[in-house]
Amino acid sequence: MLAIIAAIENDFEREFITQIYLTYYKKMRAKAFFIIHDEGEADEIVQESFVKLIEHVQDLMRIDPIKVPVYVMVTVRNISITHWHKAKKEKENQVLIDDYDLDRWAMDENALPEEVYIHEEDLEALADMLPKLPEKDRMVLEAKYILELSDEEIAKELNIATKSVRSYLTRARRKAFAMMKGDEINV
Repeated sequence: MLAIIAAIENDFEREFITQIYLTYYKKMRAKAFFIIHDEGEADEIVQESFVKLIEHVQDLMRIDPIKVPVYVMVTVRNISITHWHKAKKEKENQVLIDDYDLDRWAMDENALPEEVYIHEEDLEALADMLPKLPEKDRMVLEAKYILELSDEEIAKELNIATKSVRSYLTRARRKAFAMMKGDEINV
């Protein structure tokens, strides 16, 4: 992975992608694994994602820094879903399907990629509202839904009580969804 980044000739672009790698690698890998359920494939997806990010590094450097994590995670999600569909199609073309593989794709505890995709579309709409929200609301929503931090991690990052995280999330979500519907909110 680092060889791909080291091959970037422009120092600013290389530093920018290196920072993305250091900041988001674990979250990117976790997102890919959540959709694909295969460690090797998850690594491959992260590599492919970085190739895409490097191809679009200049665009990525120009967007609002608040949207960078969204851009990164949506890239991983899209590539993961593409891999999942490809794997599903290959499975459908096989005459014999192993019961283990069926169980792997249909686990109750994990949503199917289509469900994840619909949920992610809602999160993208929510991400468009983030810059319009008050800073604390924006930060708590970003921490929970984009960076996928636990309540304890959010409390630590935002310097609030762990017990208060749920209240902050509820208020922030209400404001964001009200804005998405076009309702006026008191900021």
